[in-house]
Order: sequence, then C-alpha cells, then structure tokens
Amino acid sequence: MAVIGTSNILQNHSLSIRIHAGGFSFIIADASTSQLWRRSDFVLSEGEVLAQKLEHALISIAQQVFASVQVVVESPCTRIPLEEFRRDELATLYMVVFPDADLKANDLCYTILPRLESAELFIVDQEVRKVVSRVFPTVRFQNVCGTVLERIMDHHHESLMPVRALYAYLTDDMLLLCSVGDSRIEYANNFVAVGEAEWLYFTLYTWKTLGLDAHTDRLILAGHAASVQALRSAAREYIRNIEEADELSL
Repeated sequence: MAVIGTSNILQNHSLSIRIHAGGFSFIIADASTSQLWRRSDFVLSEGEVLAQKLEHALISIAQQVFASVQVVVESPCTRIPLEEFRRDELATLYMVVFPDADLKANDLCYTILPRLESAELFIVDQEVRKVVSRVFPTVRFQNVCGTVLERIMDHHHESLMPVRALYAYLTDDMLLLCSVGDSRIEYANNFVAVGEAEWLYFTLYTWKTLGLDAHTDRLILAGHAASVQALRSAAREYIRNIEEADELSL
C-alpha cells in the first residue's frame, strides 16, 4: 500500500483494520458519512506471519492522523447481559464457553454493545495487538460478530420491515445468522462454514427452526461479495424474498 497523502487529508477519516482468514484489510472511510474512501487488501503468503506483515504494512500510514482507528477481528466470541458483566470475571466467563482458549498467546478483550444491552468477550492475538497499539495507541478492538449485530439492529430499525427477517453475514470461513422481529434480536449464532453447501444447510436449518415463512419473510445477505452471490443463487429455490444489504458489510 502506498503512502497516502498528508495528515490533514485524513484527519476526518476513520481507519478500520479488518483481520480475517488469510490476511487483513485497511478500510478508510469518511468519519461523518462512513462512505468508503480507500480499501487495501493484504493476503498472507505461505510462511508469512500475520503480525510481521501487518507491522510492515502499517508503515505506509503510521504518520497519518485519523478521527478514529479500530481493529475488527474474527475470533471465538460470547456475549453476556450487561447486568451480569464483571470485569474481574472476564477470563472465567470466557473459559466457561471456550475451555480450550489459549490466553497466553491471545489477549482477552471485551466490547460493550449498547444496542444489544450486552458485553461481547473475544480474543486478539497478542502480537497483532502490540503492533497496532504501538502505531495507534487509542485503537479500539472489536469482534466482527458484535459489530455486525449492531449494524443489523440499526438496519432493521431504519427499514421499518413489517415482517420477520433472517440476516446471513458471510466471511471467508464463517456464517453469522441473526433473526430480527419486533425490533429485537430473536436469534443469533455463528457457524464455521465454508462453501455453498454448508452456507445453505445452516441457513435453511435455521430458517426452518425459527418457523420463518418462505413466501412472506425475508432473507437478507451481506458480507463477502462472492459468498453472498453463491448463497443467493442456492437459496432462491427455497426462499422467495432474498435481498442484499451492502451497507452491513465490513
């Protein structure tokens, strides 16, 4: 990625560093409108270390001043109601759900999700966190699931949809499914899923389990563009109302 202008050009822009399977992306957007200004994708080659490649890539923007900087990661996460959230119990709460989690190589983080009235617990690779924090000390770390769920809540509220909807958010190797009805999340779960067959299986299984109507309710897709198109083509035989919501994509 080439060096991008001078600090005063980007001080009204936000930087999102998206850590995903096989690499990472730099996404720069207008801080006030969220309109995309530039995106650069980096793919890890065989033998490359994520933290080292990220450190080298950050050199190109290390001198820039951004309105905000966030890192969005894909990692195992869990959410708990705010009334049950205790900072001194983070490790215990997380290990109950993920007993095999490696808290020596990863830092345990949390994000407050006000729209969901919950806190999300997740892990971040220690070396990745150190590399980014050295360059941007005020960086915020978030998990893709909580970030997308909050966007879904906003989208559903703004669209004023009178029927129930199942949202399907796809990444390279994950499918997040969320059902919204009566201005609240009825169901949310994410699956390790790769390929059209697995995406369709989990989507239709969830659709049937929730009792959604194939003729009136909606399936709304977002995320990785190629994956979205594949699931849309596969699901159209079973579900009539299928839409895409690009504004939800990270």
